[in-house]
Amino acid sequence: MANDANGVSQIFNLERECRMKAAVYEGPGKVVVEDMHDSRIEKPTDVLVKVTATHS
Repeated sequence: MANDANGVSQIFNLERECRMKAAVYEGPGKVVVEDMHDSRIEKPTDVLVKVTATHS
């Protein structure tokens, strides 16, 4: 809970907060990064990949 400039209490809707970024394949040569609320399979062609480590 937070107060706005007028001292009015506001409750933040946690459902609206983004929980992760996702690389979304939109077609040949086109990958975009989008904010996602949750991970889910919606179509038979969808795939979820969990990255557990990276190396730079």
